[in-house]
Amino acid sequence: MPPKPEQAAVTAPSAPIHEAKAVVLATLFAFLLMTGYSLLKPVRDEVGSAHNDVLSWLWSGTFVVMLALVPLFGWVSSRFPRHKLVPGVYHFFSLNLLLFFFLLRSLPNDGTARTAFDFVFYVWVSVFNLFALSVFWSFLADIFKSGQGKQFFGRVMMGATLGAIAGPTLTSILDARIGTAQLLLVSIVMLQLAVVCFHQINQTGLIPAAQKKNEKGLGGGLWDGARTVWQSPYLRNICVYLLLFLVSSGFLYRLKAEYAYEFFEDRDTRRAFYSNIEVIANVLTLALQFLATGKLLQKIGVGFTLAILPVLTMFAFGALGLWTTLTTIAIADVLRRAGNYALAKPAREVLFTVVPTAQKYKSKSFLDTFVYRGGDSAVSWMYDLFSNFLGGGGLSLAVVPFAALWTGSALRLGRMHQKLEAPENTSE
Repeated sequence: MPPKPEQAAVTAPSAPIHEAKAVVLATLFAFLLMTGYSLLKPVRDEVGSAHNDVLSWLWSGTFVVMLALVPLFGWVSSRFPRHKLVPGVYHFFSLNLLLFFFLLRSLPNDGTARTAFDFVFYVWVSVFNLFALSVFWSFLADIFKSGQGKQFFGRVMMGATLGAIAGPTLTSILDARIGTAQLLLVSIVMLQLAVVCFHQINQTGLIPAAQKKNEKGLGGGLWDGARTVWQSPYLRNICVYLLLFLVSSGFLYRLKAEYAYEFFEDRDTRRAFYSNIEVIANVLTLALQFLATGKLLQKIGVGFTLAILPVLTMFAFGALGLWTTLTTIAIADVLRRAGNYALAKPAREVLFTVVPTAQKYKSKSFLDTFVYRGGDSAVSWMYDLFSNFLGGGGLSLAVVPFAALWTGSALRLGRMHQKLEAPENTSE
């Protein structure tokens, strides 16, 4: 039933104010979260390059950890409401970082103990990244509608991109001055400031007071995320899109790790190389987000925006098939990162704005963590298998047909989203 004219006159002006404030806070939230993670990413990637001969095992280890954590997260999310669940995740990871800080300060720079720490830290950062970002985007997809997501998620991603620039920049500046261990403390501060942003968003008025008052746990069981994805054709197609994305990203990551290890002699130089890649890719991403993301999502729709990255990937890996050098790998990596975070990632998050709340949190946590890291592990072993009889050029060309299938998956998802979005637009 439409509101009475006098009610509309009172409530209409406040809605844009609440919306604008929430967008600003969400952008700051994304900045702090990505800065906290991106401080650690060059450290993790350097570990991967230094131990590239066991990367498949590290990715498999990450998947095993996810296998344990996904049902645990399902149990926690079924019992705790959103206003406790979201900050609880970031407090948990902050405590983990504090433990790593004390361990790193007490360990020598090499030896068996340091190698073991490197392996555990690599797996932990891989887990932390996906859970922290999955919970953040579940929250945003829950409070913004599909039309708002198309309009605002590009802006929020700009905050994430600025954080992704600030993180490795701070790593480059601070690593030599204060040491790697102290970087973990800086990351903790960023996470706790992100929690403050979450609480402030809850106070903007964008979330109705009655909804917050009656907020409860999501209910259900341990494996509701997997069950939800399996039973929904829409969510299954998102799963397919994600897995096809992982083929190209996994092959490129392995190529970059191997060629960087051969090209650079010491760990400090490799860490600087990874930091520079992050900064360049994110500057390009920021430019695209400012100029194109929101406009493309609103004008050509989610499906065609999702399809841009796989088309770019076909051309990039075709070129790598002809010229496989560290320089061409770095260029392909920069272009794909920019295409992913400026276009594909915001479009993928818009897909979840038409999914009910309980399904949203559980399916996203399952897709963004379990499926993501399971796909990573499978792709890494597939890379090892292919590398037995293919060189760098052949490995690159092997990705092209997967990218073609990925393009088709993107267009299909766009059509499905449009159908699910139609009732929301009609109600508005």
